[in-house]
Amino acid sequence: MEKVVLSLDDRPVRHPYLILQESAGKRHLFHSKKNIFFELNATAYDILILCDSHYSTMDILQHLAKKYQVPAQKILEDVAEYLALLIQLEAIELKKPLDTKGGEPDARL
Repeated sequence: MEKVVLSLDDRPVRHPYLILQESAGKRHLFHSKKNIFFELNATAYDILILCDSHYSTMDILQHLAKKYQVPAQKILEDVAEYLALLIQLEAIELKKPLDTKGGEPDARL
């Protein structure tokens, strides 16, 4: 698989063929294009809910750090790995920030 390079400015967005559902205390993801079903833990579900193009990778990281009362730096690698996995599974894609200076965003994960 190709290595995924993430920027803290990237805005993850769920693919439209994903169905997220929470019922009876369980969280599920159905990938209708690949016809596969996942049961998610609370953190995985929280991340996917925030993958709506309104939140940057940094926003997601800060939200989780605040919610779970851990330093953002401590969870950075885990969040980056999970987002990379979601990209490889074609569950999300990244919207790159608009760059007004003509260079690449410099905050890489």
